[in-house]
Amino acid sequence: MARKTIGSLDAVNINKGFGFVLSGWAIDIGNPDTKVGIGVVIDGQCVTTSWARYFNRDLFASGRGGGFNAFSVLVPLEHFSQDVRTVHVVGNGELIGSASIRLPEDGRPVGLAEAGAQPEDMPVDVIGDVAMLRGGGIFDAHWYEQVYPGVLDWCRETGSSPYHHYLLLGRPRNLLPHVPMNGTWYLERYGAIIRSMRGVDCRSLIDHYYNAGSIFGFDAVPGFDEQTYLHINDDVRASVEERLLVSGYRHYLMYGAAEQRQAPPGGALPPLPAHALLERPELVALFEGTGPLPGPTGRNWAEVNARRFPPQTPSDAFAEDLYRALRPDVSSAVSSRHIASACEHWVTYGVTEDMAGTAPRLTGYCEHRYLVNNPDVSAAVDRRAIPSGYHHFLSHGHREGRKGGLDLGEPPARTIASNDILKRIAERDRWPTISIVMPVYQTPERWLRATVESVLGQLYPFWELCIVDDASPSPHVRELLAEFAARDGRIRVASLPANGGISAASNAALSLAKGEWIALLDHDDQLTADALYEIAAAIVEQDPDVVYSDEDKMTVDGRFYDATCKPGWSPDLLRSTMYIGHLTCYRASVVRSVGGFRSECDGTQDYDLALRVAAVTERFVHVPKILYHWIAIPGSTAEVLSAKSYAIERQKTAIEGALAPGAATPFEVRPHWSTGNWRVVYAPPSPAPLVSVVIPSAGRMGEVFGMQVDILKNCVASLFGSECYENFEVVVVHNGELEASTLRFLRAFPNVRDVNAQRTSFNFSDRVNLGVEHARGDYVLLLNDDIQAISKHFLRDMVGLASQPGVGIVGPRLLFANGTIQHVGILLLNGSPTHALIGEHRLTPGPQGIGQLVHNAAAATAACMLVSRKLYQEVGGFDTGLWLNYNDVDFCNKVRARGLRIVIDPAIELYHFESLSKEGTFNWELQNFIRRWGIPADPYVNPAYAADSPFYEIDRSPAARPVRDVQEQIMARIAASRTRPPVEESIRFSFFMSTYKQPIRFLREIEKTILNQFYRNFEWVIVSDGDHRPELLDWLREVSAHENVTVIVAPENQGIMAGYGLAFRATSGDYVLPVDADDFLTLDALQVMAEHIHAHGRPAVLYSDEFKSNPESRLFSPFHKPEFDWVLHMNICFTCHLCALRRDVAVQIGAYTDLKATWSHDWDTFTRVERAGHAIVHVPHLLYAWRINPGSTASVESSMKPEALHSQRHVLEQHLALTGRDRALSVAENTLFPHPGIWRLAPEAGEPRRVAMVIAGGALRGEARAAAVAAVLTQRGRTAQSVRIQLAPGDGAAFQEALERLVVGYHALSGVTLHDAPLAVLLADAGAEADQVVFVQADCVPEQAGGVAELTGLLGGVDEAVAIGGRVLDTGDRVAWAGGFFGIGGFLATADYGREAGDSGYHGMLFCQRFVDGVSPSHWAARSGFLRDLLKTVGPDVSAAQIATAIALRAHADGKRVLYTPFSLWRLTERANVQPPPPSDALLASLGVEVPRESRWYSPRLYPVAAFSYQPRGYATGAVRAS
Repeated sequence: MARKTIGSLDAVNINKGFGFVLSGWAIDIGNPDTKVGIGVVIDGQCVTTSWARYFNRDLFASGRGGGFNAFSVLVPLEHFSQDVRTVHVVGNGELIGSASIRLPEDGRPVGLAEAGAQPEDMPVDVIGDVAMLRGGGIFDAHWYEQVYPGVLDWCRETGSSPYHHYLLLGRPRNLLPHVPMNGTWYLERYGAIIRSMRGVDCRSLIDHYYNAGSIFGFDAVPGFDEQTYLHINDDVRASVEERLLVSGYRHYLMYGAAEQRQAPPGGALPPLPAHALLERPELVALFEGTGPLPGPTGRNWAEVNARRFPPQTPSDAFAEDLYRALRPDVSSAVSSRHIASACEHWVTYGVTEDMAGTAPRLTGYCEHRYLVNNPDVSAAVDRRAIPSGYHHFLSHGHREGRKGGLDLGEPPARTIASNDILKRIAERDRWPTISIVMPVYQTPERWLRATVESVLGQLYPFWELCIVDDASPSPHVRELLAEFAARDGRIRVASLPANGGISAASNAALSLAKGEWIALLDHDDQLTADALYEIAAAIVEQDPDVVYSDEDKMTVDGRFYDATCKPGWSPDLLRSTMYIGHLTCYRASVVRSVGGFRSECDGTQDYDLALRVAAVTERFVHVPKILYHWIAIPGSTAEVLSAKSYAIERQKTAIEGALAPGAATPFEVRPHWSTGNWRVVYAPPSPAPLVSVVIPSAGRMGEVFGMQVDILKNCVASLFGSECYENFEVVVVHNGELEASTLRFLRAFPNVRDVNAQRTSFNFSDRVNLGVEHARGDYVLLLNDDIQAISKHFLRDMVGLASQPGVGIVGPRLLFANGTIQHVGILLLNGSPTHALIGEHRLTPGPQGIGQLVHNAAAATAACMLVSRKLYQEVGGFDTGLWLNYNDVDFCNKVRARGLRIVIDPAIELYHFESLSKEGTFNWELQNFIRRWGIPADPYVNPAYAADSPFYEIDRSPAARPVRDVQEQIMARIAASRTRPPVEESIRFSFFMSTYKQPIRFLREIEKTILNQFYRNFEWVIVSDGDHRPELLDWLREVSAHENVTVIVAPENQGIMAGYGLAFRATSGDYVLPVDADDFLTLDALQVMAEHIHAHGRPAVLYSDEFKSNPESRLFSPFHKPEFDWVLHMNICFTCHLCALRRDVAVQIGAYTDLKATWSHDWDTFTRVERAGHAIVHVPHLLYAWRINPGSTASVESSMKPEALHSQRHVLEQHLALTGRDRALSVAENTLFPHPGIWRLAPEAGEPRRVAMVIAGGALRGEARAAAVAAVLTQRGRTAQSVRIQLAPGDGAAFQEALERLVVGYHALSGVTLHDAPLAVLLADAGAEADQVVFVQADCVPEQAGGVAELTGLLGGVDEAVAIGGRVLDTGDRVAWAGGFFGIGGFLATADYGREAGDSGYHGMLFCQRFVDGVSPSHWAARSGFLRDLLKTVGPDVSAAQIATAIALRAHADGKRVLYTPFSLWRLTERANVQPPPPSDALLASLGVEVPRESRWYSPRLYPVAAFSYQPRGYATGAVRAS
């Protein structure tokens, strides 16, 4: 016969206090969770019985059962003698093992019966020094001896055991036989969890704690956190894990406190021996707990945080009136003198209530807005000097008038384009007739007249106004109605013979209506002039059944407030509150089909109608414009909802009646804590469907307010503690990371399974999909492991809601540990998923109460998301291409695409310790998301709200020229690419990279952005340049598994250039792209590069725009570059990222071969391409992130290394030498920057050149003019051989006298002549005798020596340049000119106007020599041949300003270059405009040119407006071109 029980007798030990202990294990093969009965047989007699119910870690590790199948049965010594006895151990009647035992020579102690022990006191099992008693008690001998020092002496004296002492002496004196435990709290905290466990059989609470709870890390008392103590004290943790110690709590009481071990927060005891601690009040506090006690679902973390915050000092500036208006209870207490002031209540109770999230804040307050507007307050909150910005606002900010306080909902400004509306109306033949239904009763003349006038003033003409008087007693009502009817034939009037109520009057008005559409208008409200047109336009464009608009309120004195900017159609929100409100317009046939208005719902008749219509149609359309003014007349619902309390009672009836026909399960309509709002709670289907809770986890510990939390165990425990649902299973998906303690906790539950994914890397989507594959439920709840349930039965409520028609996904409200909002739905802002109201107070209402009410959202977080398993599988589950982020939003989009709703119920609450279980967000995933979905508008976010804020802030002054940040630009480009034809993937790209000691997380990021490129024809060659770290080699093995990746491990470090050279030689693509190991790319980088390669005929090399990133991958500082400019390139290597080099060209030019250029391989490559005569193409798109990381080449400290500087100088000097430019130019450090690593071209002093100078006297007169000219002359040095000074006729003699007086002793007057000829003539004459002409206005003087030489020398060394100018400062030490660009200011202007003199400008280019489009009329130098030809064309009468304009236009037309140098510095002596003027038609005609619309040297991605120069506008035209 087959055995039913297996087991083993493993050990026999003697415990002198009790007897022999027989230890082993026994398992029922058929049902391992059923405990095996253990019997001990001696001489055919069963002398004792017990159960195999204790934990054995080796048994658990072997996989036999859940580990709770061990026995440790006690056989009292009286059953033995000096003779050997054979003992047999049987399990469920089957022999397990036998042993031979005899009594020790020292005899046996006094029996327990002799000590007065009762049957329940008898030990049954003994583990170590702990005896389990038959009555469920515990005697912990080691504890008893330690805390009561006299016990051991008594035992020695009497020869008895500590247990005898307890029975005889200890129990009568109430001594503790075991560690103190708060049993009542323990049962409340863990009762539901214990009842849910399998295979754990305990006789009492203390028995459970010693034999199971301590194994699972349960707390014995509320004031001591076991997990934290074990985390702090590794040695104790190891001993507890090996079961050498019962628990950390027991250790701390017995030893830890005396040893001054660090204790958990709030759990510290004095450093006293254990027996002394028992008398201390601190132990009582530990036993009873202080502050909020952990409950069945875990700790109330928000309250923990609130209670630990230090008390606040009362403020004399406290906002008493505001707080009393918010809190009527406080106001009453102050009035009755129970408390002195509202401030006293706030600091005593209010702060704690606020931090715990149990009391609402002032309407219109936003914590984020207040902190942003008050950085000092934000800093104080960050360092925990004050509890919140709200505290500061109440205590100081309101009285101080701080910005960002209360927002009372002032509507955004809106212009009604009357003429355009009238034109559109006239252009269309058929428009719907809108019948406005308006019941009236006792309306004051002022408001009734204003209401009707607002209808008469409509731009839209196709309406009728149906007014029914509900038997108003006042005659003025009938008189007014008669007047209105006579005034306009579209007004139809009737009266009821007796007052029938608002619904009866509305139905009577409805019977008058002949239009296809019915609009509802209250008798004391007003429409905007375009209201009916906007409604009609929505009708003809979208063919709805219902149209509703935004609204606001108006005080009786005409002030608008409380702008109600509504979401798109949200049926679940409508079931919570009458959010569609005014103006609402219904298809007449639909209104009549549902029976019109119901008198039993008077007071809430509009809501009742909306609910009944919503039950028969989903075709609701929202017009996001304020078209309705709700007048706040005292007593109206616009002023205060409780003014019609009878209406509140009828709302519940209306909701119940509307939902009953369509609800899939029974439901209950519950009132919300905020008046006039509701929560519909649906029961789950019957029988309750199985729900599979899928939890991906890495089994990490997390710290919350100083306490250590095993987040997975905490999560699972909260599911059972909250009694979340009657029929669920848990599937934990891990990768083998879970510790044994976590696994044994999980496996203690019959409905918990763990699945080992056995993946090489963490992919959240993959783990979720794997969990769903193993799920058996009808529904799956996706749950992060860093979640803790708060709401009891939360999953039951979610299942009920998910089972309703049209619902696809259900999500809850999630709270951060501090109690603020983490999730109440996900918004799509500019395409980027963002959590609504994130970080705001728990009771923040949000617009239309969505922070508190059931509503629809664009998406819900996968941190807690319920969906049917069938639907999950039908839409393809989570996309594994989105590893960590946005996978939930992608999934929600797929569900919404099926016409199903995402529903958020904020009354379902859980904590989410976000970031405890995962790493940061990688931007590449958002790019992937945008490529799939584009940038659709969130249907539930009103366009009146700021597009970059998740706090529903009305954008009252949208920027005319918004600055587009890096992410916004990238996303716009990727979204636009979805509609362009796919690029041909005929070009093969080769990424290549050398890495040495880079952080692995950086390598993983560049891995993701390369391997997820949208363009797929590429390879990636990686060289480990002598880096043999184990973690790097592991990563290399992982990444090399990709078919497109080649890995080369160099035996030793050879330097940057050698590493890149090795990688380059292993490439095989058409184009090669060097990348740095700590940087990353946009996912469309190759796609954009390929488009430009095709568009430009496969050029030799291309370079893109770039941006910076910090170590946390934040994107900032976009660099929108100019076209290739070799002069600027000799100053800074602006081309380096991202570049694509044709491989055959790279081989031809010897790229990546010069080891002297090791720190400058990109610079070296581009100079080689330039020398070879190839075109260099700029790709004006942000494609590359250059990480500013200490030690990287992007960091200043790296660029300052001597070897880096030597490398750079070598590349630049070599380039000058090989191009022959070194005869005129040399390389020098750019000393305008505070650090080395930036260069300049320095003119060679000995280079011969003939220069003539012309100085125009300008507007200066007298001594000032002479002084200015003298300043120019003294700085000319030997550069200019002749100087012509233009003066007005008759000014020569006086000027010469003054000039000679000022420059006595100087050679500066040599070659100086005075003239009164036209400027063009003087310039032509000067050009006839020299190679270059320098022109200066007398009111622009050189700021330093060498300025003229810099102009002429640099111009002489750059062959393609025909003119040059320097930097000009105004009288206020700000930039007046720094080279001009076409397209700015309407023609040509400097982009750096107004910068401080010490500002290096956009990416340092203001301090660099470079090409520009034009020079300033204040000064310039030009080549003589170019200038003379120009002057012949424009004629002799042109001004200095017109000549500067002509220079720019002519140079551009001829394909010549204009230079700018910051090393020729000039200053204006008086305020003057130094910008070239726009050309006249005559000048353009004489030159035969047109004005260029944009500059090669100023990116089209930047605003061409002086006030916004160098500010990124992104893709302003909406087009993303490959050019």
